[in-house]
Amino acid sequence: MAHSVFAETSRLLIESEGLVGAIVPTGIATDATTQEFFKDLVTSQSLVSLYDFENEDRLFATVHHSFRFSLLTTAGRGRPASEVSLAFRNRRVPDIVARAYQLTPDEITLLNPNTGTCPVFLSR
Repeated sequence: MAHSVFAETSRLLIESEGLVGAIVPTGIATDATTQEFFKDLVTSQSLVSLYDFENEDRLFATVHHSFRFSLLTTAGRGRPASEVSLAFRNRRVPDIVARAYQLTPDEITLLNPNTGTCPVFLSR
């Protein structure tokens, strides 16, 4: 069931005309259960950015401090993303500037060819 939901969501994101942004659990890019979804975003050049946050500074006051979430941006058809901007373990939005790095879809695939999950680096 979960795989079909992610497949349908992936299709909708890819077929959109513009950019789509969402706040999602970071596991969408790093977990085995969502690896096919994430791999599809990468190989279709739909992934624009993924900015991971720790909730240590309580951006979401009612969510446990150890919960990790991401700002995910995807591009629709006709807007292929030749590079993906990534930043991990941010606590505040301004942290993204110092931590962000770019990888091409081919580089992401090269780093994790078996799983297709997102490589996690703490800085450029």
